[in-house]
Order: sequence, then C-alpha cells, then structure tokens
Amino acid sequence: MNTAEKIKDYLHAEIDISEIDIIDESYKHANHRKDTKGGHFKLRVVSNAFNGLSLIERHRLIYKILES
Repeated sequence: MNTAEKIKDYLHAEIDISEIDIIDESYKHANHRKDTKGGHFKLRVVSNAFNGLSLIERHRLIYKILES
C-alpha cells in the first residue's frame, strides 16, 4: 500500500468523507537539503465533520488523524 492510500484509509477510518483528492507533490522536494522521506501531499477533503470548524481547526483535525 502506498502512502496516498494509507492517508486515505486513515482519514476514512476517522471521519465520514464525501470526496477526497490526494496529490503527491514529493517530486517538488526531491533535492531539498532536509528531505524527511515522508513525502509531500496536497489534500482536498470534503466532509460534514468540518461543519462549524474554522480552516485551522480543519487542518488540525487532519493532522491529528495522520499523526498515528
């Protein structure tokens, strides 16, 4: 299972998602001096779990889920 699939699985396990797009942009960072080898991804997630949350709260929710 690749990293994008793992991200999708983690998110689906924690919140109800109606739409999700995951774009791997790791290639843009390949020659950076500090390469974490963790990858760089852009996400677009649509979920009712975000209702009433600010943008920063939405980001925090996603990061909290992906910490595991």
